[in-house]
Amino acid sequence: MNIAQIIKGCQNNQRKSQKLLVEQFSQLLYTISLRYAPDRESAKDILQEAWIRVFKYIQKFDSKKGNLEAWMRKIVINTALQRYKHLRYETEKSGLEHVQSHTFIPSVYAQLGAKELMQLVDKLPEGFRLVFNLYVVEGYSHKEIAAMLNIQEASSRSQLQRARKQLQALIAKQENYNNYESKAV
Repeated sequence: MNIAQIIKGCQNNQRKSQKLLVEQFSQLLYTISLRYAPDRESAKDILQEAWIRVFKYIQKFDSKKGNLEAWMRKIVINTALQRYKHLRYETEKSGLEHVQSHTFIPSVYAQLGAKELMQLVDKLPEGFRLVFNLYVVEGYSHKEIAAMLNIQEASSRSQLQRARKQLQALIAKQENYNNYESKAV
């Protein structure tokens, strides 16, 4: 079955097509939900809710006007944002008072793989992580992020700047740890 047939089958509530859609896109959508969730269980909950929305609104999806993958990605992101919309950005509780100004050290940054970088991003406070993912990973503008999170555009910029500083501190801390480990061996 090709993707057009799967979509048509899903629009006709055919279980086989729904199963094929889930099998084909679950890993991708789960990876996206992981970026916005504080833990794996929350990511699974986000994904489950997103699938419910996908099947609820797939009747309205028109493959001539849009890309299915992009449409589902947006559903996952919006589901994650709605899940955490009630949380306020509490920068004063984020631990930023302990973050020193660091710059990225090219050798460490070059050695850092995508998996390691995403693990560090996962350590950011919720508000920072959301803005960082939306801006850096998903490519949304600060204006779009502000509308999605119901915050000011300046707050989005500020959250991103603080996320980057804290990420720089985490990378520097990891470099110090790696240097210590290599000397100990």
